[in-house]
Amino acid sequence: MCAELEWLHRGLGVNEFAFYDDALLTNRGHHFLPLCEKILQQQIAATLHTPNGLQAKFIDAATAKLMWQTGFKTIRLAYESGSADGNPVLLPCPDRRGGETVRHADRMRESESGKS
Repeated sequence: MCAELEWLHRGLGVNEFAFYDDALLTNRGHHFLPLCEKILQQQIAATLHTPNGLQAKFIDAATAKLMWQTGFKTIRLAYESGSADGNPVLLPCPDRRGGETVRHADRMRESESGKS
């Protein structure tokens, strides 16, 4: 992947890259962090973005520092849950399927708690 980034950057002059993977930091020690290290080694001076929400629980001080050093400028975080008991909190969706999504989640929660 780094070779492709380098080719796009040096060969075609691309200076902005976006990573749309919301699970980008999952197993970050095996994939993401080595990629950042390689980008630094190759001196790819580009601006990097994560327009989808990343899981904040995977961003520790070392990861945040490496992301900054690598050139990440736009970092969006995912809203995982706002519930103290750990159950997901679902917000209304703007599309027409949102109501069904919430109803399905309610049915799942009821069946798990035995309230069917």
